[in-house]
Amino acid sequence: RGWIKAALEPKSEAHQLYRIRNQNLDTDVADAAQYIGEGVDKAEAVFALTLMWEVLLSNHAWPQALRVSAALRKAREPFASRFWRWKDLFLWRLGIGVLAGFLLLSSSSLLQDILVAAQWQRGWLWGLPLISLVALFGHTVAYVLNHASGVGFFAALVRAAIVTIIGALYAAGGGLIVYRGSINLCMNAPKPVVVLSSAAALLLGFVFHMFWQDRSVGEPV
Repeated sequence: RGWIKAALEPKSEAHQLYRIRNQNLDTDVADAAQYIGEGVDKAEAVFALTLMWEVLLSNHAWPQALRVSAALRKAREPFASRFWRWKDLFLWRLGIGVLAGFLLLSSSSLLQDILVAAQWQRGWLWGLPLISLVALFGHTVAYVLNHASGVGFFAALVRAAIVTIIGALYAAGGGLIVYRGSINLCMNAPKPVVVLSSAAALLLGFVFHMFWQDRSVGEPV
């Protein structure tokens, strides 16, 4: 138990040893969860497991995080804490970043004029969404490989793909709200403009999310 707790701290000797030996820390954390959850002091067990949950989600290790979640249930985690904790599965920070992107677009007439003019350019219509997705995907791959010890390249690709899909869903949901809202307000926003706005919001959300990441150990993104 002490070894895992020490390994979660990036500056600790245990963590550095994991990186030097290229051992998969995420898997070891998930394996240790059931033993920590069986501890006598349930409050201490819940605290330690919650930290493990947050660290795993910060590395986008969803399968391992779900194993820790099962140990938290066995440790009799309060229902309110469990309900609040599950929000971290949906990358709420990325969602807030995309929302901030839409708000920034709506507050800038210059950006709106650019997107309206770009709707007639096929390169913009395809290029901007592609750039947004590639930027989010590529950064997530680099982030996982840099922060998650012992994670293989294929596993990093899978984690990045999940993050990219969630980000795309947030952007698509925001675009749908903008499109339907414009119809209800008799403004009728063109579909190409909505697509470009969603792509730009995702790109801006990625930038906000990037600066929000890695603020402290165990702070989920």
